[in-house]
Amino acid sequence: MARSLPRCSGALDGGTGAATKRSAWPANLAASCRSIGRYAEADDTLRKLQEKFPHFEGFRYDEYMLGFVHGDQARMEQQVAWAEAQGSSDDVVQIMYSYAADTDAYHGRVRGFREYSDKTIDGAKNAGEAEASALWLAKKSHWEAELGYTDAARREAKSALARAPHTRCEKHGWLGAGSRRRQQTCR
Repeated sequence: MARSLPRCSGALDGGTGAATKRSAWPANLAASCRSIGRYAEADDTLRKLQEKFPHFEGFRYDEYMLGFVHGDQARMEQQVAWAEAQGSSDDVVQIMYSYAADTDAYHGRVRGFREYSDKTIDGAKNAGEAEASALWLAKKSHWEAELGYTDAARREAKSALARAPHTRCEKHGWLGAGSRRRQQTCR
């Protein structure tokens, strides 16, 4: 007999947990619903969480991702517009730009993908986050390769390695692929 999973929003019933502007548990709850394909329930849970924690920025991720799975371009654009208005380079803004870059790459919109990737990379660089900047570059390199732009992929991978040469980049195989020496410098 198959056991059914409890409702995602059930964790909200009677809960009094405090959520700061950046604590993770509220966003994790909505993301859990989304990750198991319960999109309507994820939407419902997200609305309840937004009412309970109106200043929590982490919901922006779920808004964007649910917009993606529902094919709701306006919902995604609203989150990117919020990021644009922040004028900062914090991690929430970087991740929002990264989502927009992924969406454009997924749909083959190379110009948009590169624009949002560069905003993500620049945001991390401007925040003094060399490793984050290198990892965003590595991600861009991966998408460039996936889209068939091998010269750009190599250029971005080299740039990522130069930006943070001591990053544990062996986790990201595309950085060291084909170069044993390069792989060894990542350790």
